[in-house]
Amino acid sequence: MRTLQRWYHASSSTAPSVLLDRLLDETGLLPWSASQMLGDQRAGALLGLVESLRRVAAVGDDLSTLRAVLDAAIASEESDLALHPGSAGAVRVMNLHKAKGLEARIVFLAAPWQGRTYEPTVVIRRDPASGGAQGALSIAGNDGAVCAAPHDWADWVAEDARLRAEEDDRLLYVATTRAKESLWIATTAGKSPWGALDATLDALGVATTALPVHATDGRRASDATRASVEHAIAAAAARRARVVRGRELVEAVTAEAKRSIEREATAPADDVPLAPVSVARAIDPRDGRAWGIAVHGALEAAIRLPDARALHARLDAIIWHGWSGLTDAQRAALTAELRDVVDRVRASDGWRALTTASAVHAELPMAHVVVEPQGTRIREGVIDLALETTDGWHVIDWKSDRVPAATWAQRVIGYEAQVALYGEALTALTGREARGQVVQVDGQSESGFTADLAE
Repeated sequence: MRTLQRWYHASSSTAPSVLLDRLLDETGLLPWSASQMLGDQRAGALLGLVESLRRVAAVGDDLSTLRAVLDAAIASEESDLALHPGSAGAVRVMNLHKAKGLEARIVFLAAPWQGRTYEPTVVIRRDPASGGAQGALSIAGNDGAVCAAPHDWADWVAEDARLRAEEDDRLLYVATTRAKESLWIATTAGKSPWGALDATLDALGVATTALPVHATDGRRASDATRASVEHAIAAAAARRARVVRGRELVEAVTAEAKRSIEREATAPADDVPLAPVSVARAIDPRDGRAWGIAVHGALEAAIRLPDARALHARLDAIIWHGWSGLTDAQRAALTAELRDVVDRVRASDGWRALTTASAVHAELPMAHVVVEPQGTRIREGVIDLALETTDGWHVIDWKSDRVPAATWAQRVIGYEAQVALYGEALTALTGREARGQVVQVDGQSESGFTADLAE
């Protein structure tokens, strides 16, 4: 549910094409589809569908248009696109369940031997009318002797055998209706799953063709050495690196900023002022992520909703959406704490300075294309607050961390890197200079909210 909620929030602030790539990456849908039966066609169809959605999103159509494209693709009777078009003539091997709904010019019913059958130990009866089900089981010891079973177990087994026979008939129908031009049936002297077709074949006068059976040579011993295998693996990795070098990598600014903490263990930069606002919270400090989302939403609402009644209604809704299972008293206390944060920030001189900017952009989505030697990188993210001033852009990144000073000093390194990347993107996209600021709105210090726009 958290993942779905994260995707839901991303859908309102992320370009559809970028969101599609993120969904493919996070779900693993493409490699999963490629690993399934007929994976070449499945993965090819998926990529074709994604490309169609990208084209629609590029012209600015809304979600209803994207949904219409999906519905049309599902209803289409066109053949799947192959992931590797050159292998379209390959032989496909599958069981009868996988063959449902598929057709081919020539079909071979192979494996002319009957699999082993076992007496059932569990039988389920389903009632199509009510949708309910009943079950029975037989318990046997290690020697096979039945220890316990219903008194009418024989009736249960007979019913199960009847249903299995019906299922075999349905699968036989599937097997004989997949071929467009010719159907080849393998037979043997023993019992065969295709034996039910013998009478029909004899009545039609179908001739049989004897095929020689050759014994296999068994597994071939490899004469490769460990060194040669390791060399082949390294060569394959090098070839793969050359192939993927030109691909586009979509990465969130937050993820790139986190890596900077590992690369740099420096103190916070002096040109990024911290501006804490203190507020005591009664919620569990381990629930910091939920509180951070609430604070961000509340400050965005404070910018967009100057009317106090509308703002307070929005803050109430944020608490309802962010926490479930609270009592009325707990919800009222949490809402009061969120209102206190907003009221402290709005009452500060810095907030009034922010609102005098020529343009204010809250929760501003951005994407910045960066061409690097190893390929093209697309940085994307959402800026908490971007102000257009006479001096250029001023980026504000709100943080609700309520941690000791030593912990904050470590975290702020990554936060500063994140703000710097946002500023770099705005400068590249607009040609105007950008400055950044990290604001700790829920810290323990009594310092006020500040914004030095004249700096």
